[in-house]
Amino acid sequence: LAKSIHGIASACGVIEMGPLYENVASLLNLATVTHDRPFLRLQVNGEGKEREKLETFLHFLKKTEAVENES
Repeated sequence: LAKSIHGIASACGVIEMGPLYENVASLLNLATVTHDRPFLRLQVNGEGKEREKLETFLHFLKKTEAVENES
């Protein structure tokens, strides 16, 4: 969480991963800081459904980085 708040100056995006427990998302929502980087909060429960979300986010980052490099 601290890295997603303070370590984003050179990052293309932020992926915050946490376990899928009932109160973890609520606690992370309380500590969320808005910034201008793409942000993905991924809750992992071991079912494997997280992979598609992660791949979509990484694809989005690649497209965003390519557009920024063209500018």
